[in-house]
Amino acid sequence: MRIGLFLAAVCLYGQTYTGSIGGRVVDGSGSAIPRSQVTIIEEATNTTLKTVTSDSGDYLVNYLKPGSYTVQVSAPGFKAHVETGVPLQINQARRIDPVLEIGQVTEKVEVTASAAQVNYASPEIGQVVDAQQLVELPQIATNSRGRSPFLLAKLLPGVTTNGNTYTNINGFSFAGGRKATNEILVDGVPTTNPSDNTYTLTPSPDSISEFKVLTTPFSAEYGHTGGGVMIATSRSGGNVVHGSAYDLFRNRILNGRDFFSPAQSTVKYVQNDPGGTIGGPVVIPHLYNGKDKTFFFVDFNVTLASQGNVFQGIVPTELQRNGDFSQTLAGGQVVPIYDPNTAHLAPDGKTILRDPFPGNVIPAGRFDPVGAAILKFFPPPNANINGNNYFVTPPSTNDNWQYLGRIDQNFGQNDRAFFRFGQYSPNNNAPDNIPNKANNGTFGGWVDTQAVINETHVFSPTLVSDFRFGLVQEDNYTTAATAPVPELGLKGVNLNSFPQVSVAQMVALGSKASNHDRDRSWVFNEALTLTKGRHSVKFGGDFRRQMYDSYSPGKLSGSYTFGNTFSAVSPNDTKSGFGLADLLLGMPASSTFSFNDYTYRLNINSAGGFVQDDFKILRNLTLNLGIRWEWDGPYSEANNQFASFNPSIVNHVTGNLGDVQFAGRGGAPTHFSPNIYHDFLPRVGFAWSFLHDTVLRGGYGVYRLPAIGFSSIGPVSQYAQAATFTSLDNNATPRYTLSQGVPPIPYNVDAAGNPNIPASLSNPTQNVTQLEFRDRTPYNQTWQIGMQHQFKGNWLAEIDYVGTRGVKLPMLEAMNQLPYAQWGPGNRQGLRPFPQYLTVNKFVNDSNSFYNSLQTSLQRRWNNGVLSFAYTWAKITADLDGSAVQDIYNVRAEHGIASYDVPHRFVANYVYRIPLGRDGKLLNGVPVIQDIVRGWEFSGITEFQVGLPLAVTQNNGTGGFTGTQRPNQIAPAALAGDQRSLAAWFNINAFTQSAPFTAGTAPRYSFYGPGIENWDASLMRNFQIRERLRLQFRGEFYNSFNHPNFKNPNTTLGNINYGRITSDNGPRNMELGLRLFF
Repeated sequence: MRIGLFLAAVCLYGQTYTGSIGGRVVDGSGSAIPRSQVTIIEEATNTTLKTVTSDSGDYLVNYLKPGSYTVQVSAPGFKAHVETGVPLQINQARRIDPVLEIGQVTEKVEVTASAAQVNYASPEIGQVVDAQQLVELPQIATNSRGRSPFLLAKLLPGVTTNGNTYTNINGFSFAGGRKATNEILVDGVPTTNPSDNTYTLTPSPDSISEFKVLTTPFSAEYGHTGGGVMIATSRSGGNVVHGSAYDLFRNRILNGRDFFSPAQSTVKYVQNDPGGTIGGPVVIPHLYNGKDKTFFFVDFNVTLASQGNVFQGIVPTELQRNGDFSQTLAGGQVVPIYDPNTAHLAPDGKTILRDPFPGNVIPAGRFDPVGAAILKFFPPPNANINGNNYFVTPPSTNDNWQYLGRIDQNFGQNDRAFFRFGQYSPNNNAPDNIPNKANNGTFGGWVDTQAVINETHVFSPTLVSDFRFGLVQEDNYTTAATAPVPELGLKGVNLNSFPQVSVAQMVALGSKASNHDRDRSWVFNEALTLTKGRHSVKFGGDFRRQMYDSYSPGKLSGSYTFGNTFSAVSPNDTKSGFGLADLLLGMPASSTFSFNDYTYRLNINSAGGFVQDDFKILRNLTLNLGIRWEWDGPYSEANNQFASFNPSIVNHVTGNLGDVQFAGRGGAPTHFSPNIYHDFLPRVGFAWSFLHDTVLRGGYGVYRLPAIGFSSIGPVSQYAQAATFTSLDNNATPRYTLSQGVPPIPYNVDAAGNPNIPASLSNPTQNVTQLEFRDRTPYNQTWQIGMQHQFKGNWLAEIDYVGTRGVKLPMLEAMNQLPYAQWGPGNRQGLRPFPQYLTVNKFVNDSNSFYNSLQTSLQRRWNNGVLSFAYTWAKITADLDGSAVQDIYNVRAEHGIASYDVPHRFVANYVYRIPLGRDGKLLNGVPVIQDIVRGWEFSGITEFQVGLPLAVTQNNGTGGFTGTQRPNQIAPAALAGDQRSLAAWFNINAFTQSAPFTAGTAPRYSFYGPGIENWDASLMRNFQIRERLRLQFRGEFYNSFNHPNFKNPNTTLGNINYGRITSDNGPRNMELGLRLFF
């Protein structure tokens, strides 16, 4: 299908998940050729787009999907210029500058495009991970999360994580930003959850065409980020049906031996990772032929894992089930069982005594019916192992489902659209420890859903619209592995699941509570591109309607503990009585109930608007100017079940300053943090091609950190119920028996009907938090200057300086510490600023950070593969970034290395098809041998990195309610490489215990922990069965050389393992795979 787009001729770089092809058409003398015909053809779908060059010879076609294109240029009096195989990456402004030769237009000059190209259009720093890397590089599938293509962001400069391994995208930092503050866009739709700002929808690597990480996203269209932006585009179908089917297999036998284990693990582990893709034109025989018009793509992947699990313990014997404890022994002696109904005073008039059951047997008529019903759910004995009579090995299983479908449609000359739907669902299944309703495990997991509709419409030759509407949702669940149990007959509670029953010495019955929460966002996004003269102006905005529902009701059936309390000769006697006897008698020692049968419904909305002008001042100089307005609203709760501590009001109980306010009550607002509508964020940049194939680029931008991610601060419910029932007469008699039913459980509200958060000057019990009341926006300032150069042979080199200053960053500030002068011995609760409470935190925007880095990369893409290197040299400093604070009144002393600082990181990745055998450069044409040696390929990822900062700690003896007491540092802590050992990773004599009631001299972080030295590799053999049918066998080796990557040493002064390393991140894992490509 041919789509005629007559677009103006200015280079545009703000393309989000699409790209553009543009350039200048000139003759042999360098003079512009106006009104030249330019035709751009997407090779996979034959979609054709046309334009003409301007009077200056410039042309541009934008909103193009990543892929391979053919560019045809013709003009009267010149030979036609045809450039094939033009690769276009996501978010790329591709330049094709044809030089036309004099001749007949029917003559052609054909050129094959090169892969590498410098960024002539913008200052942004960003690199692409393409489809080849996504499929060919080794990517381990974890049993709890499956395979994630986004983890390959670790290949790029400026990307680090806050842990020892790069296995969770939520911990990644882009260009010095805090974790979980980055923006991740899939097909232009954000994937962040409003509850915690983590990311939804992890698609399989086979479903993503490519992705790009922008560590300096200077275009004003990007927002809602405290670091960088990752943009990804899903795969789509073409005119030819293509697909794949595969399975990846792992088990323990293929793995190496752990460094700290004497032998290879014998714990069963099996994992399979089957999946497949298919894409092509939509064809319904005799009804519809979608060639050149309608295309589909479908991806499916599931990771199935089973791990060995042992569950053992003690269960009642057949005699005990019948009330016969005559053979119940302890220390070789029969445990006597006493009748609680015979309680009487001893001769001393104080001690309560009970009479024994005759024969140490509880008569059946004395069985409590509820207790007896519970007893039936204990499994029968089946073993005699290490003193346990119950032993089972139910596997622990995980299943992770990933699937995605997409439909693309070309409606006509001026309209293109697509619809994409995807889900990601990791599930942890409960081991069948107890094979009935009393199983003590829980199921857990979540379901991520994302759907997007996109339409690109050409209004005129100079005005193009791109509209997106999306749904982003995550459902998290924890489900008790039990069904309702009305047969227990326990009154006063909801028996929707088996209660938690803990009987002394016996296996526990009943699982933890079920809960469920849901993040949901509706996303609207519109961008218009207007070209006029040398200006390309993009303007638009987005709105996000974000909601978070959370239901954590607690264990509605309750939790019950049975000891020897009421079957012992006297209360608190330890040599008589038995917990199982107390259960049969229906007499719990204690029962606990903590309910909140209410669903919180939090709302938080955000919006943004932007104008971006990319002004081509000269042929080799582009100026990028932008301004963004952004609003991130505060959290509110639908029924005002929300609260905040206010230090400025008088406490209604104690009469001193500091009380809790409840949303919408007593004059309090429905949200405590203000709406801020005046955040305007400037962006400026330039790209100057001062030499051939060389560009100098620089820029500056301001970014507002997202307000989402803090849903746990504020919600409080008036529907909560809580009670703990114990004996009222010092364990002489129970509070109630099970057959009587549970006593009424009161609602936890005060006299005014507000949630009860008691304040007390004599016995404080509560912790409270203040929300940010001030009009105060957290933001980052980012600046960059750098250079790109393309060498011969498609080598692309880049070097950049990147700096980021974090201002007014979110933090929790301890408000109830004592000033240094008041630290001391004894009970000093009364001296605290708010003595009516224990911990008082203030969630405020007061923290700061500073990031400086040198980011370098060198990469080459060619027919036989990819070779890429990235190195980052960086330093991040901060004052309050989540670590414990020694003295909140001396924040300056807290400034130092940030907790996620990584000074040096080098990473290489490579994919290489060995040119041996048939169709190769070597041994081609040698009979038999050419087919034996053909088709080999290898790939890998190599990482070297300094570890994360570490701090030595000690017992807190400040006497000032501080977050920590640091030791004194008297010498350098770091040791040279040849001095470090597993017994002393750092200088353990560099620290001494600081005296009580003093502040230690050690900084927050004194040295760095063990780093990363890792090689992951894949070796593949391809068998060409037919022209379009290829079979690939592959072996993947994670931590190929079984090199131990150690975890952090123990850093607690006085601990027996102080300074020692006792664990690592695991041995080599090997995976075998089979793929069929068609």
